[in-house]
Amino acid sequence: MRGTYESAWDDDHEPARLLLTDVLQRHAIRGAPVVMVPGRNKLLFTGDQDDAGIALLVRRAEHALSQPRSMSPLMLRLVEGKWTKLEPAAHAAKLHSLRLVSEGQAYANQKQLLDERSTQQGKNIFVANYMAGRGPDGTLGWSPSCRRRERRCVHRLRMDRYSVLRPGWPVLRDLLLQGTVSRK
Repeated sequence: MRGTYESAWDDDHEPARLLLTDVLQRHAIRGAPVVMVPGRNKLLFTGDQDDAGIALLVRRAEHALSQPRSMSPLMLRLVEGKWTKLEPAAHAAKLHSLRLVSEGQAYANQKQLLDERSTQQGKNIFVANYMAGRGPDGTLGWSPSCRRRERRCVHRLRMDRYSVLRPGWPVLRDLLLQGTVSRK
């Protein structure tokens, strides 16, 4: 599609090319540059006045994020020489969904490495599972799930919701947290 571009370098340095704003601005785009870097070897860009181009970026990013070595569903727009987050209303739900999937994949990879390291070191550390789903109000969200007893549960991540469950207790509370939570 005219006005929508995909990098052809294929050298895994596409994220660094965000610094080369003059290169992006040389292309025939409508409006300020809008980019997505869904993979180490994929830089997608169009203009912020190109609704069809932005829709195409989201579709291509969704495909790229399902591939190995995916990175981020973050959409950025160049404003006065600085990259700022862009989430067009028409694509907000899809971008949020892609973010949850991307975070889930990253979390699963980190969990596997932490579990392996814990086993190798003979330590009794449990890393919670990642759970994503729709809340009662229909919004997508995620939280870690910790169901094992008598193990230390450590989370080093941003959480939308954290639920504390104990045998015989109802859900105590849902907390919005930012940072580290440790339960002994």
